Amino acid sequence: EEMRVLFASIGKQQLDPRQAADVIMVIIISLVYFIQFIAVIYMLCNRTYPPIKAKNPVLMTCVFISSIMWFTGDIQANGHAPLKGTPLQHCKAFGVWVRVLLGVCGMSALLGLRSYGLYRVFCRNLAYRGLGFYIPFIIASACMVVYGIVLQALPDNVTVEYKEVVDLCYYNDKYKASLYALLW
Repeated sequence: EEMRVLFASIGKQQLDPRQAADVIMVIIISLVYFIQFIAVIYMLCNRTYPPIKAKNPVLMTCVFISSIMWFTGDIQANGHAPLKGTPLQHCKAFGVWVRVLLGVCGMSALLGLRSYGLYRVFCRNLAYRGLGFYIPFIIASACMVVYGIVLQALPDNVTVEYKEVVDLCYYNDKYKASLYALLW
């Protein structure tokens, strides 16, 4: 761990060593997700109860799954866990597909779908179903998939690559700007 921090300082990067606080943070957040998982199971088991049915349990379950993906990608992207020798060292898979596209963008699209559905029902007096309801979600999802496919075609040094010496994924600055533009 000390060598990792030393190599990062040689490369003029600020890198904090992984400590017990990182492990504790991951455990506490995982416990919160476990409690939420129990609540989601309860919600799905009682989805016919009118107050729960009004919340669209299937959509809220998808939002929960997206938040778990976001958290998993954050563990990898923020360096809270060692990446070497684990599936987390695949930077494009976890840092981009899982964290950004399925996590952040997926959650944003699903919450947008829920908000748009409520707008249709309460402001426009339209149904919470139909092609007109799903078209904005389909367009947003298609944009995310196209972005992900283009990302896979680009070389790692232009997008994101695993740096073994510091055991982190390095995001190219121009690529980071494109991620922020996508998220915005």
